Amino acid sequence: MTFPFESCPDPAAVADTAERIRASGAAAWLAVAPATELAAVRPYFELLDGLLVMLIEPGSTGTADLTLTAKAEQTRPVLPAGVDGGVDAGNLAACLRAGADYVVSGRALLSAGDLAPSPDARPVDAASYADTMRGGAGHTCG
Repeated sequence: MTFPFESCPDPAAVADTAERIRASGAAAWLAVAPATELAAVRPYFELLDGLLVMLIEPGSTGTADLTLTAKAEQTRPVLPAGVDGGVDAGNLAACLRAGADYVVSGRALLSAGDLAPSPDARPVDAASYADTMRGGAGHTCG
């Protein structure tokens, strides 16, 4: 379960929310808005299972700020990280190469038209696809 850092009124709220999520049996992930510096959330890394880096302001539309993907790389090796906001086919590879373990894509998928697979569609192995997009061999998806 992912919760936004910016909605927590104080450090105790971040810790309490993460603890309650984990107590329910779910993984606790923290989402950070584009303006939030990684240094502000680093003290909570030991309480979290992952970090979701927003590439655009939550609730807005627009082009992903790919410079923010550096935050995903900077969580390693402590936490896995994902990216969200403006991710589409044009920047997916850049997000993965920058260190994102996963990506969230909503509008790009939903506005793509017919999402039904074609009759000749083949299943995609996510680990192999991510490895190809990262430009290397031997990587595995987190």
